[in-house]
Amino acid sequence: MHDWNWFFTSISQSAAAIVGILGGFIISKILNRETDFNNNTMLIDQLEQKVADQKRKISIRDFEWYNNQVRIAVMESREYDDLVRSGKEGAGTEELYTAMRFSPYDSESEILDMYRNDCSAQKPGYIGFLKNLKFESAVLSGQKESKQENERELLDTAFVSTKALIDEIEKALHKIGNFPKEDSLIKRTLYAVTIMFLAGVIFPLTFTPCSAETDYAAGLTPELVQAYLNSLFSIKGVLLCIVALSFMYIIITFLKKTITMSIPQKRLDDLRKETVLGHYSPYFVNYERNRVHTHWAD
Repeated sequence: MHDWNWFFTSISQSAAAIVGILGGFIISKILNRETDFNNNTMLIDQLEQKVADQKRKISIRDFEWYNNQVRIAVMESREYDDLVRSGKEGAGTEELYTAMRFSPYDSESEILDMYRNDCSAQKPGYIGFLKNLKFESAVLSGQKESKQENERELLDTAFVSTKALIDEIEKALHKIGNFPKEDSLIKRTLYAVTIMFLAGVIFPLTFTPCSAETDYAAGLTPELVQAYLNSLFSIKGVLLCIVALSFMYIIITFLKKTITMSIPQKRLDDLRKETVLGHYSPYFVNYERNRVHTHWAD
C-alpha cells in the first residue's frame, strides 16, 4: 500500500501557496480600486457642492436690473434716436448691436422687438422716458453708475467662474469615465480562489491522516465514502468547516465590496447636465449668443 499522506498534504500545501499568492494579488487590487472609487466619489461630492454654491451665488445677482439700466441708457441716447428715426425696421441684429451697446446678458429677441416697436410707433425710446424723467444730482448719478459698474463686474465674475466650473466638471467626468464600472477580472479570480481553496486545500485535508486500510486509488468506493464521512463529522471536520466558512465569508465580503464600488449612472448623468451653461442662468445663454453678433460681448 502507498502512503497517501504525502499526496494529500502536497496537494494541500501547493494549493494553499497558490491561494495565498492570488489572494494577496486580488486584495491589493481591490484596495487600490477602493481608493480610486473613494477619490472619485469625493470628487463628485465636491463638484455637486460647488455647483450648488455657484447657483446660489448666481441667484442673488440682479441680471434683470442691470439689463434694464443699460436699455434705458441706450434708449435715451442720440444714436438710438437717430436709428429709430431712420425707420430701419428691418435692421438686423448685427447692425443694431454694432450701433448700440446693450447688455451682453440681455435677450436678443427682446431687444429686436423693442427696437421694431419703436420704429413702428416712430417714438424713440428716449422721448418716452423724458416724460417720467427725474433730474438727478451729480452725486446720485455717480452712485447709480458706480452701482451699475459694480453689478456688471459681479455678473462677469459669475460668468467666468461658471465657465471654469464647467471645464472642471468635464475634466472630472473624463477622469471618472476611465474608472471601470465593474472589474470582471477580480470577480473571476475570487471565484477561482474559492474553488481552489475548497477543492485543493480543505477537501484533501479531510482524508489526512490516511488510513492504511483504505485504497484511495480504487475510486469512489463505499469504504472511501465512509472514510470521508467519518472524517467530516469528526473534530477535524468541524475545524475544517470553520476554516472553510471563514474563508467563504471573507471572499463574499470582498465580492460584495467589488460589486458596490460602482458610481450610479444617474449621478453621472445629473453631473453631466451641469456642463450646460443654461442650467446656471438663461442670461449666460444670452451672453454666448450675443458673442456671435457683437464685438462688445467678448
